[in-house]
Amino acid sequence: MDSDDLNTAHQDQLISWCTHFDEKYGYPGVERLASRYRDGQRCRGVLKVSGSFNLCVKVVFDDDQAWAVRFPVPGRVMHPEEKLRREVAVLRYIEHNTRIPVPTLIAFGSGLENEDPEVGPFVITTWVEGVSLQSLLEELPRPKWGPVLREDIDDEIFYKIYSQMADILLELASTDFNKIGSLTMSKDNNQPTWSIVTRPLTIKMNEIESDDYVVVDDHTTPPFDNATDYMEHLLQQSTKHLYDQRNSIEDAEDARREFIVRRRMQALLPYFRSRYDSGPFKLYCDDIHPRNILVDSNTYQITAVIDWEWTYTAPQDFSYTIPSWLILEKPSAWIESSKTKFKKQTMLFTQALEEAERKREQSLSPELLDEGRMSTAMRKSFEDGTFWFKQMLLSVHTFDGEVYWPRLEPYLEKRGLLDVGVPDEEEVQQFVSRKMEDLEAYNKELEEKNKNKTNEQQIESEVGWKNQLTGYANFDTTAVEAQDSQHVEPGIDSTSQPRNQANTSLCDRTDNEAASSVPSHTSTIADNQYIEQVSISAHDHADNAAADLAELQPKVGGDKTTTTTQEIGRQRTWLETFPPSCVFN
Repeated sequence: MDSDDLNTAHQDQLISWCTHFDEKYGYPGVERLASRYRDGQRCRGVLKVSGSFNLCVKVVFDDDQAWAVRFPVPGRVMHPEEKLRREVAVLRYIEHNTRIPVPTLIAFGSGLENEDPEVGPFVITTWVEGVSLQSLLEELPRPKWGPVLREDIDDEIFYKIYSQMADILLELASTDFNKIGSLTMSKDNNQPTWSIVTRPLTIKMNEIESDDYVVVDDHTTPPFDNATDYMEHLLQQSTKHLYDQRNSIEDAEDARREFIVRRRMQALLPYFRSRYDSGPFKLYCDDIHPRNILVDSNTYQITAVIDWEWTYTAPQDFSYTIPSWLILEKPSAWIESSKTKFKKQTMLFTQALEEAERKREQSLSPELLDEGRMSTAMRKSFEDGTFWFKQMLLSVHTFDGEVYWPRLEPYLEKRGLLDVGVPDEEEVQQFVSRKMEDLEAYNKELEEKNKNKTNEQQIESEVGWKNQLTGYANFDTTAVEAQDSQHVEPGIDSTSQPRNQANTSLCDRTDNEAASSVPSHTSTIADNQYIEQVSISAHDHADNAAADLAELQPKVGGDKTTTTTQEIGRQRTWLETFPPSCVFN
């Protein structure tokens, strides 16, 4: 599915905000803001990093205390005030009610509480040292379709990492809620309390609105009482996206395919209904991923989990589906060898999860025992197709007949569900006719918009936009062009190629291509010389996002030859140069 190239309002908003921040606010504004929450003590900004959704600045006080000051970026974030409030509620809840290591919340405020309201809302937390888990697990240089898991890592190291991740997922699963929605925080006798009063605010909703200018939901309306209603609503979001975006299809055949897939998914929903339809519901994060896990590079001990902005209470099945990040590759980019790798990592992960469950046996809630164990449910999710059904429900631009649907079909065939939900041909044709009219009108408007542009103007426009996105004059970092890694899947330059073409390329890659494109890793994890201090922004989200590469600092000790930042940059492709997530994206 292509993005909407006619509308540029969000891009213009993004550029305007970046320019204003650089010229009117900058380090001095951030320093004044941070000092306000430490009795006026002096601090200095030492690092700026722009990510998919936020700009983060590291400040250091005279006593070496370091904070992260983070600003949602308009144009990339559609509801910055609301997103920040919900994220703060989640962060505080996790800090108070779980053992998950997270940054400590210092302060937060609305745009009106910022000295410059145009800069908007902000959140301040402690700065957490560490490197992203993905930076230790990923093969470099990165192939065009996205991150790939290294093959030279011992199973013992994986087991240590997976054991910690299992504890984190079990902690989230220990939370019980009676509604599906976003957390709201209030104070009762100076003690925080939490409630669910509105619907979830998800990456899917944000990306469809920011990229394609389609509002698929009202996140301020009441929450959901059961899993079935919420899953139906996710399907309705994908259907509304298809109907309302005029260029959501490429041709008549594509329109036909997209319509049929949505109708069939709707009919298949009862076959994937949650066992715990009425709850309890669990805290679930759209963005739990190794890029947002900080670890000690020597001990592999997790130091913090960051980026909780797209977190809400969700059906238990969402939390009990095997994690798609086990091999780092996006599921939409998988080939046969990817499935083999995933099965191997699934075995390791579920073994670690079972061990973690045994250790927590006495404190587990009843639904986690016996057949309701997370480890049991995760294995089953990959055996009965639930894994792929969930991928489709949560996807943005890969909810189609070319990417995920072919991966789901073999499981439907095993279960005798291949004929479920096939729509009437007349209904299909009516939709195709409507969408072709939409597409024709869209293409005419796009042609009219572009016909008076000269090549020089186009180049100047693109360069100006990218320069705004990729860095500021006073950044202490090396600007690099970022790409989409989403919910659109990684690998293709989305500024030059429609998203549906990128998806096709991913689907068409072969095992031979994968083998020839990924060089062997020549160093071990222990030999990793550099600690990247700032955050990988990459979520399988953010088309045309940008990130600034932090200075890479060599470890103390050892007689390894020092490599310059420039040399590292030459060895790494654009996505490797996303800095790891200690400063949130």
